[in-house]
Amino acid sequence: MFKAINQLKLLKENGLKYVDCNTGGFKRQKKGQSFIYLDKGQNRITNEKVLERINSLVIPPNWKKVWICPDAKGHIQATGLDDKGRKQYLYHPQWSQLQKSLNFHKLISFGKALPLLKKKIKKDLNQEGFTLEKTSAIGLRIMDLTSIRVGNSLYTKTNGSYGLTTLKKKHVDLTTSNNIKFSYVGKKAVKQEKIIVNKQLYSLLTELKAIKGGNLLKYKSIAGDFRSLTPTDLNQYLKEISHKEITCKTFRTWNACFDFLLFLSQLEPPKTKKERNSNLQLAYDYVAVRLGNSKNISKKHYICPLLIEKYDQEVLDDYLRKTKKMKKNTKEEYLRKVMIKVLKPA
Repeated sequence: MFKAINQLKLLKENGLKYVDCNTGGFKRQKKGQSFIYLDKGQNRITNEKVLERINSLVIPPNWKKVWICPDAKGHIQATGLDDKGRKQYLYHPQWSQLQKSLNFHKLISFGKALPLLKKKIKKDLNQEGFTLEKTSAIGLRIMDLTSIRVGNSLYTKTNGSYGLTTLKKKHVDLTTSNNIKFSYVGKKAVKQEKIIVNKQLYSLLTELKAIKGGNLLKYKSIAGDFRSLTPTDLNQYLKEISHKEITCKTFRTWNACFDFLLFLSQLEPPKTKKERNSNLQLAYDYVAVRLGNSKNISKKHYICPLLIEKYDQEVLDDYLRKTKKMKKNTKEEYLRKVMIKVLKPA
């Protein structure tokens, strides 16, 4: 409820309107090799300005049951069903940008909660048996080390793609002592491989693999049966610690931004604009590999534009220079504080 109220307030402040895409709207109808559009009264739309707005949305031609918002200020501008019958959305560009800004703003709350989160994970990993808390801690520790997507059972069923909570036992190789290798098909059918060396996780995953059931991450319920870990379980774990609306997506975004800074801190300070740009390109590549995403997606959706801007403006140079002689843990804690400071609104 609180989140919904905040969104309504945000829409109003930015001159946008909340719309329900399940109520009346414009429709698209096939005619010959093109489309015509019908208003709420099923009359053909001929107004040039309205048609210009509809065409500017670039609604995919393969979408079925297309709904178009009659209001140019609606936060949702169009919906439709793709080839697999999944509902897809086209949002108002301003709303998309606001949502993106909000997601990056959550990084401040996440960064502040991170020390407490890591302390809680460390404690829960040592619980007896496989409680929901312990298995959630295992999942988040893996996410911390690999930046793996959280996964979604619907995507697994419809696309055959996997993530943290939908991994099967066959997706993890534990043949080499303390070495954990995850191999699976991720989003958009991209083959993913993530390797970590961790004695405690190796031991815990070995035990989990021995438990009956195909999924890797399971916990023992109050009823006594083993159940698969879900994204909701992990998001609830994060929320209980931070008392904020942060999710596994926030965790991955934090990791991407942190890895961006960490990588830049390991490079020699640039002496020219060309060297600075080259460093940025290398950092984008590094983050993309860590996330298992394309370079473009990593830069556009995971690396906070403010960090890129501050590096480009040489604002981060002194901070990064100070890390050169720091030990690993000291450096990570220092960069955590730097990120919070840089991301805070002026």
